[in-house]
Amino acid sequence: MNAPGPLARAVDASLWLGIGLGVCARLVRYFDARSLWGDEAQLALNLMNRDAAALLGSLDMGQSAPYGFLLLERAVIESFGAGELALRALPLLASLGAFPLFAYVARRVLVPRDALIALFLFATSEPLIFYASELKQYAFDVAVVLGLFGLALRAVSEVDAERGTLAGLAIAGATSVWFSHPAAFALGAIGALLFANAWQREQLSGSMLVQWGGLAALWIGSFALSFGMQGNAALADPYLQRFWADAFAPFPPLNAADLFWYPRTLLGFFADPLGMPPAGLALLAACAGALRFARTRPLWLVLLLGAPLLALLASMAGLFPLRTWPGVDIRDRLFPFVGRLWLFAVPLALLLVAAGVGWLRDRGDELGEWLALAALLLVSGLSLRQAAVNAFDPPKIQEFRPVAVQMAEEMESGDHLWIQRGSEPVFEYYARQLGLQVSARNVAALEPEQRLAFERDVAALTPADRVWLVSLSHPAWQTAENSAALTRGLEARATREFELSAPGASAILFSVRD
Repeated sequence: MNAPGPLARAVDASLWLGIGLGVCARLVRYFDARSLWGDEAQLALNLMNRDAAALLGSLDMGQSAPYGFLLLERAVIESFGAGELALRALPLLASLGAFPLFAYVARRVLVPRDALIALFLFATSEPLIFYASELKQYAFDVAVVLGLFGLALRAVSEVDAERGTLAGLAIAGATSVWFSHPAAFALGAIGALLFANAWQREQLSGSMLVQWGGLAALWIGSFALSFGMQGNAALADPYLQRFWADAFAPFPPLNAADLFWYPRTLLGFFADPLGMPPAGLALLAACAGALRFARTRPLWLVLLLGAPLLALLASMAGLFPLRTWPGVDIRDRLFPFVGRLWLFAVPLALLLVAAGVGWLRDRGDELGEWLALAALLLVSGLSLRQAAVNAFDPPKIQEFRPVAVQMAEEMESGDHLWIQRGSEPVFEYYARQLGLQVSARNVAALEPEQRLAFERDVAALTPADRVWLVSLSHPAWQTAENSAALTRGLEARATREFELSAPGASAILFSVRD
């Protein structure tokens, strides 16, 4: 093999710098300690209000998370409290731990240079960076799936260690479904890989089939138990049913719109949650990578595509939501990402993209190096730029903590506190953290009944009353209209004294006029 030329060495050095940036970006985002936003606050309140046994089953406020993840988070609260850094410590550790797991998988399925490209893409992926500092289970999904795939790749690659590795895979698989919902899809893909590998080597035997039958029974039994204790409650939750009503693959497709759903959703995946604008180029690179695998390493293609395909089948059966957002652009910083349930598939797609970029290098000459570099910049340049921007200017969603701190200093006995509907969980979390002993009224003014109730509340105020109006907003959510209507209603009877504000959060103090 020829030694890499100056261009190749420069590219390799740049890739390592990008990987370092990705690690630093995760740490910077974590230690920035942005305020919890609505979804995080809802899960935090479930963890704070329930003991370990009560976390099993249906959670309040439409939340759902694997029981093992909830138990670990509950243990963190008991040991270190319920501050933002404590609550997000486990996702950070899972995200950092995913680096060596991804590197191991990449080295197994790709040539060294392409594996380095894949690790660079993994490091600078904005969705993966974001969920490293988010109180949700999605960083666990990534780490668990990669860990399972690493064990599977070792099982089919190292024959001498196969028996011990299979035992470890059996235990890891049975445990993983309690910490990650998509682990079940990964286990299905691993089963297909083990069978295809044995078929290719002509090693199928009765004893092996019995052994695999026991392995499958253990996995299925553990999954059935976890699904029975948690999954049924999530599927039956009325809020989750409404929220995900349009997020399942239409099957059978009955019209042109149903048929178009599949390519639109596939393209949307490369925008959200993969976060690689322009999504079309990233999809093209992944398709090239899939073709390359099909020609050279078809077994690995079974593994990489198996889990997403099984998840798609589950979506067709109405068991696993599949929603992506073709119009999202990571440069708009509209967090959180819509396709978060499919974050587990992001590393798998990145391996395909890296293989597609590396395909251009197969020419073996300097032109191939330049073509590969150009392709890499096209599919990852904007992601790298955004990772760098967000490292220096960490994004905010609903930055209520500084507002709550100032409110605690300004509030007087007898003040009225009105919370815009949808903002209650964040307010309750920070009220408990700051020791605010106040009762609040939920208000809204979008529907006719809501407006009538709000007008009655305003009419019941007396001169000299002080009213705080707390609102949380987001550019992608329909909160601004409600907040504006509430503000106008209060201004009809009260004078605005001052406003405390931060990105996505505000508290306005009104004094009722005579």
